[in-house]
Amino acid sequence: MNITIIGASQRADSNSGKLANYIKNNISGNIKDVKFDVVDLSEYPFLVDFYGTKESNEQVSKEQKELITKLNNSDGFIILAPEWGGMVPPALINMFLMTAYGTNGDLFPMAHKPAMAVGVSASGGGTYPVSILRSITGKNSHVLWLPQHAIVQNVGDFLEYDWNSQAEGRFSHTQSRLLTGVNSLVIYAEKLKPVRDLLIKQSLIHPYGQ
Repeated sequence: MNITIIGASQRADSNSGKLANYIKNNISGNIKDVKFDVVDLSEYPFLVDFYGTKESNEQVSKEQKELITKLNNSDGFIILAPEWGGMVPPALINMFLMTAYGTNGDLFPMAHKPAMAVGVSASGGGTYPVSILRSITGKNSHVLWLPQHAIVQNVGDFLEYDWNSQAEGRFSHTQSRLLTGVNSLVIYAEKLKPVRDLLIKQSLIHPYGQ
């Protein structure tokens, strides 16, 4: 079972990228027989440059293929979306655009795979990314969002907080939500994997939503 944690900030050395590794390091030991991989979108700077020079377009194609391969090989996703002015980074939107059927060959790399939305905020925000992900990204990607989500507020302080999801307090409560969500994600991924090919056949009838 392969679960991919996606830090969706385009900024290098971002708190979203650090949070991805924080979650992997603290959750992976609690869940058996699951491999957690981290994808940091800041390592794919050309994802936001679809219509540039010939050289940049070649780099776009290279980065797209590499990222699509990682998504295709995953059984589920944890999407860490930082709130940028009430929105999500454009690279994250472009990632979902890339997963529409036919965009990168006859692939549906995220279709009928579970995903957990995690909003990230340097202050007290973080709710808008969850709403955006739920409302617009599933139409053509056919990704399946879990009913559970988490919002990591004051992420800089959160990253310095020791992992203790059983304790009282705001950060421990957030840790508990993350752990519960990931446990649910793994269950969904295990149950959906055997029937995914059958579901893909249904998606191919109407691949682009309504």
